Amino acid sequence: MRNYFAITNRELKSYFVSPIAYVVIALFVLITAIFFYLIISNFVQLSFRYTMQAQYYRMAPPKLNVNSMAIRPLLHNISLFALFWLPLLTMRLFAEEKKSGTIELLFTSPVKTIQMVLAKFTASSILFAVMLVLTFFYIISLFFFGNPELGP
Repeated sequence: MRNYFAITNRELKSYFVSPIAYVVIALFVLITAIFFYLIISNFVQLSFRYTMQAQYYRMAPPKLNVNSMAIRPLLHNISLFALFWLPLLTMRLFAEEKKSGTIELLFTSPVKTIQMVLAKFTASSILFAVMLVLTFFYIISLFFFGNPELGP
């Protein structure tokens, strides 16, 4: 177990010592911010259009659901974007070891292969969790500036 944490710690340090993690996080947050802006602007346009139509026909405007029209598409776009982004994070794990020549040391060390793979996976999962935590500020801003429903 000590080897597992040592490899995980080493991978996290290698992510955050080099500018790789910061560039990856910045690009991910930028692209999800663009998605969030487009989704919210579409929601505002639909809300305005429905309000104008309701006033024209002298009806009550329909209540639009923020969860189904803004939060769900945002999370859907993030999950689709993660399908392409996660392999970029994980592909470099063993490639860097091979390029630097330390993969032979890793394979000859008393670390089991499953521990090595799981430690590298955990390090990339922690990096992705940091990226996701930064995108939750979009949803928090919806709760701060709007009044979304708490249920589905």
